[in-house]
Amino acid sequence: MGFLLITKDIDSSRTFVKSTTYVIKGTVHVLKNVELTIENGTTILLVNGSMRSSFIFNTGSRLVAEHVYFRACDAAYNLVKTANNGGLWFLGSSSNAEKDKIVVKYNVTPSSFQAIRVFTAYLGRCDSTTDDIDAISVLGVGSNEWNISSVVSYYSGDDGFDVENSAITLKYLRVVEPKEDGLNITSSRVNILNSLEVDMGKSGKKDRDIFDLEPDEGQTYVRLEEGCDVNISGIFGDQLKLVSSDLPQPDGDKYYEFNGELVNGQTYVYSQKICKNLEISDDSANFPMLKNIAYHWEILKNIML
Repeated sequence: MGFLLITKDIDSSRTFVKSTTYVIKGTVHVLKNVELTIENGTTILLVNGSMRSSFIFNTGSRLVAEHVYFRACDAAYNLVKTANNGGLWFLGSSSNAEKDKIVVKYNVTPSSFQAIRVFTAYLGRCDSTTDDIDAISVLGVGSNEWNISSVVSYYSGDDGFDVENSAITLKYLRVVEPKEDGLNITSSRVNILNSLEVDMGKSGKKDRDIFDLEPDEGQTYVRLEEGCDVNISGIFGDQLKLVSSDLPQPDGDKYYEFNGELVNGQTYVYSQKICKNLEISDDSANFPMLKNIAYHWEILKNIML
């Protein structure tokens, strides 16, 4: 198996083959109207270092893959257990969004991201004097553009899975020991059908939450479907409301654990800021253990699209 170094944008449709390991050095974009097909089991490496190697699917680009693996490496292409790169980006066309100097504008040419599983390990970079980069960033992606069934994020340099101004559905999402938050969801709706696993580890560092939800420019929630397997551990998150007949209510910043199947209906996690906008009292008496979620359904009808 050989290596192929890629330092320039991908400007024409092509196929990455399993017999080659592709090495991304610097910022590489898959351009608009370009389709990148990736053979099942292919590995793509991002070189650590000051060049902040990143792999960015631009608005209007297309991914066709099955199981694809993204990992960090050093200058000699050796796998490393350090996250110091620019991460993996999916840019849609459904909404305006901006993060870390990456700008997405609404566009009539949709993106298309199709894969069975996207696996990442040691992507992103930790907090520094300049900025921090999440392992996987999804910006402005609509439900018609996203067909990636499973996302796995190990040991991110910052947040494990970041979604902004998007609406996506996954079957499986697994985040293991990111440096910062597990799921960072901003002005987005994320639906998870079959399995959610977030393991925040035992780090004593503050401000590391399972969920970080921000409704900066619109509705924000995570919805877990009935029958979904949920295995989460860490600090649940602040200024959040949990609507569930299965998950126990979090107790402030105390360590939170749940491992089981949702057998009593859907579960929602949404930002308390939305409740305030709807003039819902923050009195904890309004949020009991939720054996009956009819009251909350009236709230949720106003925030679901």
